[in-house]
Amino acid sequence: MGSQDSPSQPNVLVFVADDQTHRSLRALNNPEVHTPNLDRLAARGTAFTHAHHQGSWTGAVCIASRAMLLTGRMLYRCGGDSCGDYPLFGEAFGDAGYHTYCVGKWHNFGNTQERCFAEHGPDGPGMWGSTPFDFRKLVPEGDPTQSAYLRPAPGNEWTPDDRSRKGHWFACDRSVDPTGYEHSSTRWANGLIEYLDRRANSPDEPFLAYCAMHAPHDPRQAPTEYLDLYPVDDIELPPNYLPEHPFDQGDHALRDEQLAPWPRTEHAVRTHRREYYAILSHMDAEIGRALDRLEALGLADNTIVVWTADHGLAVGEHGLMGKQNMYDHSVRVPLIFAGPGVPAGVCRDQLVYQHSTYATLCELAGVPLPETVQFPSLVAAMQDAASRPHETVFTAYRHYQRMCRDGTHKLILYPHLGRWQLFNTAEDPFETDDLALEPGALERHRGVIDSLFESMTGWQRLAGDQVGLEVGDYGMG
Repeated sequence: MGSQDSPSQPNVLVFVADDQTHRSLRALNNPEVHTPNLDRLAARGTAFTHAHHQGSWTGAVCIASRAMLLTGRMLYRCGGDSCGDYPLFGEAFGDAGYHTYCVGKWHNFGNTQERCFAEHGPDGPGMWGSTPFDFRKLVPEGDPTQSAYLRPAPGNEWTPDDRSRKGHWFACDRSVDPTGYEHSSTRWANGLIEYLDRRANSPDEPFLAYCAMHAPHDPRQAPTEYLDLYPVDDIELPPNYLPEHPFDQGDHALRDEQLAPWPRTEHAVRTHRREYYAILSHMDAEIGRALDRLEALGLADNTIVVWTADHGLAVGEHGLMGKQNMYDHSVRVPLIFAGPGVPAGVCRDQLVYQHSTYATLCELAGVPLPETVQFPSLVAAMQDAASRPHETVFTAYRHYQRMCRDGTHKLILYPHLGRWQLFNTAEDPFETDDLALEPGALERHRGVIDSLFESMTGWQRLAGDQVGLEVGDYGMG
């Protein structure tokens, strides 16, 4: 369906944050963080409070999550890093007469980017600062972001507002910023705003714009005024704070976990959470500029806006710093839709996947949905709280972890350890009480365990997961 036949087709604007946990919006679930622009987006749209990602075949969870978003297909059926040859969501909209554009982070193969979008604004790679810093050395070597690791620690004087550390700080002309450095969130927002200005001159051709932020991924850098919003001594420790995770859940020492030394002290966790909140608030302000521009150009009323993230992050919860785990802080993400056809001021608690964005946008925009898409549309769930796309959801991480949850409980399996965990997420949302450690846990929770295990293996077949699971391997037989 071309735009010449449907001049009122809605525009689409998709934002994807990097490492933003679900519990990070002031209006929805976290009074400690300042997110006024995401709050107003939620107020005029529908927020799914239990949106998940389905996992990863690699420690760079972002790659797998984005491949599922771009293809609408399940974890081991989405074509890997390059998304195979499946129709990508940008292609589907381009074929329907949309002008398509992307700006910001790109962490899948470059040919996928070329195939998905007709126009490309400024962009950047997956991340910066990938080599951990040896905190015993006073001077970082090579990469100036190395000292973002294993801190706070003696001799490491890292400050996230030091622009010379690079990372999120891009060198720029002083006519752009008098400091000579521009933050990634600012650069991507500027690219998007420039695109919106041009599209306002083409009202008869709808657009799909995809803006992928690097924030709040480490190195978590922000201007001083945003750090000042969060005095470190005022930062609350999460209820599930631990100095160390009680066992090696798999990839226990990969780069994400080297951001803070072991054991994680209360001060270290507060420091990292302060910087996480600061970069979130700075990103929120930059997104606010883009949303303001959308309104000023008269485009807001006919534009569907999506806010989501590729995955969450621990930032000190459960003794962890990264996303390579099955706890809610890492597998749940924000997911907000606003605009034409979307109920306003609504929160939905159904179990859903972020990867349903593809099908949902196609239905809202009247764009034909490719037969290859597997994750279902969420339009019915937006309109009716009783509509449940899934009774359970499943997430996998490499060969180390498998998770399945329903509306009240979560079962986690660790195949490399032969270990399991069970949480009553309805009563214990921070997952502090592992029911598997109770005396007689198997007998007390047999019905829940059997139901979730059966659902987990069913999801494995759907998702193409080849890791074999046997109850006997976990002492559950």
